[in-house]
Amino acid sequence: MLALSAFLSAQVARNMRLLSRMPRTACTTGDVWGLKGFMLMARRSQGFEVVNASDPTSPKTKSIYPPGYPIASTRSYGIGDIKADHRYIYATNEGTSSGGVFIFDGVDPWNPKYLGQAGAGRGSVHNCSVDGQRGLLLTNRGDIFDVSNRTAPRLLTKLNVGFAHDVMVFDKRAYYSLWNAGIAIYDITNASSPVRLGQLRYSGATCHSMWPTDDRKILYTTDEKADGWMKIWDISRLPTISYIGEWKTGPAGESIHNVQVHENLLFVTYYKAGLRVLSIKDPRKPVEIAHYDTYPSTGRGCFGGPYAGCWGVYPWDLNRIFVTDLDSGGYILELNAITNTLTPKATTVKPGNSMELDFVFRNNGGHPLDGFGLMALASVNSAQIFWILVTDVKALNVNQQVTHRVKIPVPVGLPNLTVGFTGMSGTVVPLILNQQSQTKIYIKN
Repeated sequence: MLALSAFLSAQVARNMRLLSRMPRTACTTGDVWGLKGFMLMARRSQGFEVVNASDPTSPKTKSIYPPGYPIASTRSYGIGDIKADHRYIYATNEGTSSGGVFIFDGVDPWNPKYLGQAGAGRGSVHNCSVDGQRGLLLTNRGDIFDVSNRTAPRLLTKLNVGFAHDVMVFDKRAYYSLWNAGIAIYDITNASSPVRLGQLRYSGATCHSMWPTDDRKILYTTDEKADGWMKIWDISRLPTISYIGEWKTGPAGESIHNVQVHENLLFVTYYKAGLRVLSIKDPRKPVEIAHYDTYPSTGRGCFGGPYAGCWGVYPWDLNRIFVTDLDSGGYILELNAITNTLTPKATTVKPGNSMELDFVFRNNGGHPLDGFGLMALASVNSAQIFWILVTDVKALNVNQQVTHRVKIPVPVGLPNLTVGFTGMSGTVVPLILNQQSQTKIYIKN
């Protein structure tokens, strides 16, 4: 059995930086998603909020109230979950008798337009998932709706999954978290007649959420309970679901909440232990590289017991990570596991000569990194001139710093040259720029 632990409780943050915080009354914040760079924050009894995060250090917020909202009880689950596809917003309803899922047109995310409700009268919905390309909406109750016409959702079928806690859809497969009944995976190629691919009831299950790797071979699940943590499963040979190992953090008695894969990173909301970011270069052996504690308190919190603190996460990109805390509101964070600087060796270069630039990288990420490549763009007055390719940057051990020097030929007759980073590739964790590193080179005619 594989057991991986990484308890770093003394630190509020490691390799993450707070860009902004949106304080809210305790018990009024739910899950979070993203649409076109906007943050969508479920606000339970208060509907949901749209957050313009174009400047993540100074976000602007706007409250949206579905029919029947706001409601009086601040402890109501209300709008607890929120999702979006390429255009539309879906907000689950546990606050009014109609239940179901509210649907909004988010073509302009700042001004979402209410379109209708899926599953009105079929009971409250705790979580949902959407396949926007195929126009499908799934709920934790087992309902599958055709929402290709968002103003008139149509029920296709109801799966016998009981009152599952969560459902997620990827590549025509639906993944259900079934509490003590464990895991169920369905093929929904024919959404009117899904086929169960695999199911597993495992010992001690309180299966709360799950997310597969991008190749759909490994599945991460969370058990929400005191001393509940993340389990890792091999799902490459369905119907067989094979246990690989587990990962946990925090002191005894704490609980994990949700998990989400973003390329080669795994984002884990862990209630009082905050947000944890893991490298899954080896998806069977995740390694923690960063964390941010949104709940440094030791109090009971909104729901008591271990159920206080970090609730939801949505990494829009690695410089805008949207996070919600059950007790304190919304956060926008930045991952900075690797820092770098760009330093010119000469500030004046004659036309036809070369200038030297030093790219300095330092690994602050907690585990060794493979070698990587770097693309930089040279431009004059915002017009692209040529690309610079930095290759064969050697692997970096923990806390190691390396300087990579490149020579760039300077075209004749240019008044000035700006060199800046534009893209990276090939790292265990992506290179995160603390700021857009640019330097202006003046050309002597």
